[in-house]
Amino acid sequence: MTDQKFSNPFVIDEIPRAKGIYLLEMELPLDTEIEIGKNGSYLFRSGCYYYTGSAFGPGGLRGRLSHHLRPASKPHWHIDRLKEHAIITNISVFHADRDFEHELAMRLAKEFQVPVPGFGSSGCNCPAHLFYRVKEN
Repeated sequence: MTDQKFSNPFVIDEIPRAKGIYLLEMELPLDTEIEIGKNGSYLFRSGCYYYTGSAFGPGGLRGRLSHHLRPASKPHWHIDRLKEHAIITNISVFHADRDFEHELAMRLAKEFQVPVPGFGSSGCNCPAHLFYRVKEN
């Protein structure tokens, strides 16, 4: 299902401009209390996090992932707050003409924990677009 997978270090120019969805894989090294905008603060446990998003705007996957790969000077999305503390370890991209981000989120919800209900999923019926698992040693 994955069209491409990128491992750190990431090279922006290698990320396609095509439209599609993506999956960020992140590692949070320490338990961290993080404020998520109006939702308040949450304790994020150390471990692996998976965030699914879509990129159907003018910059496509490269534009959206360029945003995620640099520090957010003005955090806009919930994920911007987590990225301040987590390390992006892998990116998977899926070229698509239609948005199946929600289908991917529903699949991930069956396999992983939902650390913050509704994280990144405002306006849809997904439990969240962020998922968690304990890091295997």
